[in-house]
Amino acid sequence: MERVPLRLLKNRLGFYLRKVRQGESLLLTDRGRPVARLVPEGSGLEARLQALATLGLLDLGEGRLPDREPVAYSRASVADLLVEER
Repeated sequence: MERVPLRLLKNRLGFYLRKVRQGESLLLTDRGRPVARLVPEGSGLEARLQALATLGLLDLGEGRLPDREPVAYSRASVADLLVEER
């Protein structure tokens, strides 16, 4: 992944957008520190998951997950719970 300073990106935006359109990813830096990644469209998580599903390596679920049951908390101390369990 090519590192590109923001200053250079601003000056040569068209050049770097062409690189991204061709499939390259860029790591954008500000004073040498990474601040963002510029990646081609369709290279996100959803696209990768869909590609795995197409290959039959992943089964994408449908619908929502059921709501979680509330957790019952005890007023007993940890020591009391350990004694009770033994």
